[in-house]
Amino acid sequence: MVSHSARFVALAVLLASGNAFAQGVTGSFTGTVKDSSGAIVPNALVKVRSVDSGREWKSIANESGIYYISALPPDQYTLTVEVPGFKRLVTNSITLEVNQTARVDLALEVGAVAETVEVKDVAPLLQTENTQLGHVVSGNTTVNLPLNGRNFAQLTLLSPGVVTYGMGTFTSGTGGQPLVNGNRAQANNYRLDGMDSNEIQDNGTGFSPNVDAIQEFRLITTNAPAEYGNSMGAIVNTSLKSGTNHYHGSAFEFVKNDHVNANNWFSNASLQPRGQFSQNIFGGTFWRTDPQESPVLLRGLPGHPPVEGRNRLPAYVDPRSLAHRRSLQPDQEALQSP
Repeated sequence: MVSHSARFVALAVLLASGNAFAQGVTGSFTGTVKDSSGAIVPNALVKVRSVDSGREWKSIANESGIYYISALPPDQYTLTVEVPGFKRLVTNSITLEVNQTARVDLALEVGAVAETVEVKDVAPLLQTENTQLGHVVSGNTTVNLPLNGRNFAQLTLLSPGVVTYGMGTFTSGTGGQPLVNGNRAQANNYRLDGMDSNEIQDNGTGFSPNVDAIQEFRLITTNAPAEYGNSMGAIVNTSLKSGTNHYHGSAFEFVKNDHVNANNWFSNASLQPRGQFSQNIFGGTFWRTDPQESPVLLRGLPGHPPVEGRNRLPAYVDPRSLAHRRSLQPDQEALQSP
């Protein structure tokens, strides 16, 4: 009896964990398949293909012509529709964001399946599947905007209704604590690839990844879906990059020291020299996909200053894509004196 109960509990925990890992880290496509006259086309085969990795997902539209393909990593996708009696339809590349349900209605032309119609102006409709408010910050933005300490959480301050009582929380190694729509700084919920990433002492972010490894992050400020819970403030939902069919990598170094900094006004007034300051933040990333479709390997060297002089060596597995990922903290030097 004990053995069967233990197995049941273990199975329940496993299933619950799988659902938890899927919370808000992926996107989905939905829509209706019709013909050129607007009539419903049931039982159409809809395929979604990743432009970068070549992975493909399939779904059959129901009797009402509605298709739904979920659990898709944030990426660029093309949609293909095939049904006997109609020409094969292929759309242009469509960007799917984290936690987005993109509605794309598809119209078919009568003809043979061997014929292909390429549509170049397909785009998702305005947000119609939920009432949440917020915005998405792309990986291109996190890499190219100047960030003191390479902390992506500083970019939450670009959203309406988000303020902070001091930028020091974003550069001290605690991850930063934005105040969203009047809520306390401790009222936010940080998610990393579907997993909880909250620091338990003061509810900041528990881990700040290398910004080069970030695919994008979504800041939800109002009407967050019930799947998140745990907070009354914002949801900071971060998705890391997955592998592609090509090698990718980056290298960086950010230098800040007293040789290039100006003296402050008070020191100049009292004829005091500039204080000694030296900060070097450097690292890099590398990721790929094996041609045999083996797990994706992503190595990163996060450029966040060490906490209390100690380097962190976090390692984690992304259950979304069964991709093994590791992040390594680079050697850094940070010295500051008044």
